[in-house]
Amino acid sequence: MLVVAIITIVLIAAVVISNMIVSRQSQGDLERTDCTSWAAADSPQASAPAINALNGEVALGQSLTDSNDITSHYHVFAHEIDRSEPVGLLVHLHGDGAAEFDSPNGFAACAANVAAQHNLITVIPHTPDTQQETWWHQLSVNQHWLNALVDQLITDYDLDAEKIWWSGYSGGAEMISYSLLHANPDIVTGGAIMFAGGGAPVDQDPTFEAHYQQTTPLYWVVGSNDDGTTSDDGFNAIRAVRRGSHWYEDQGFDNVHTEIVEGHDHYTLPKIDLIAEILNEQDV
Repeated sequence: MLVVAIITIVLIAAVVISNMIVSRQSQGDLERTDCTSWAAADSPQASAPAINALNGEVALGQSLTDSNDITSHYHVFAHEIDRSEPVGLLVHLHGDGAAEFDSPNGFAACAANVAAQHNLITVIPHTPDTQQETWWHQLSVNQHWLNALVDQLITDYDLDAEKIWWSGYSGGAEMISYSLLHANPDIVTGGAIMFAGGGAPVDQDPTFEAHYQQTTPLYWVVGSNDDGTTSDDGFNAIRAVRRGSHWYEDQGFDNVHTEIVEGHDHYTLPKIDLIAEILNEQDV
């Protein structure tokens, strides 16, 4: 009987310890976001702190109404920022459908982890166009709201206005190339990264300042299989990237980069690894 009792106690203890280990592992999983949908599994960017682990340094669903009485919302990630140094900004414009905004514990958290390493807060706004959930259909309305958003962020977070970066995916990239880069260059003071989109503007004949053309890095990145056969709506991102990058080169921009990532389509581009690579390359 004594032997049986000892064995029983040992088994119970083993179960308790096992449950404690599983519980700790589960807690650890809750505190990390899996970023491997946008980064290689062996990448330093393969995971990021989850929102629940950031101790209130994330502000979700903030609201802004501009002077045209247009209201939309945005998420702010301001964790791991060194306030003793100049603080910059990365604004990411979501693709059609707003997936990056709707799931802030996914791509947004992963992008914010990379940006924080360069002392950039990250903001993920939702397009004011709530009917179509796109950035590029109502360019002037959306641009006016974005201008107001950046002004508000600079004030609220005491940001360095000379350190403002943009990234956009698909329809978000189209917004950057169609409007942002020439409608308000004052808020593109770091550079811009356009993923799987970023076509040439239509009916635009802007005059750019030479300093802006010479110093602003513009990146277009697309998968080698993103030719319209892999996207839901048939959007040929390779064609858009070529047309957009060539248009800005023709306007006199000196720092235009175009990269076709082999083996990737509209949905598999390793955007997080690419953001990290570009920010490192630019020594942000």
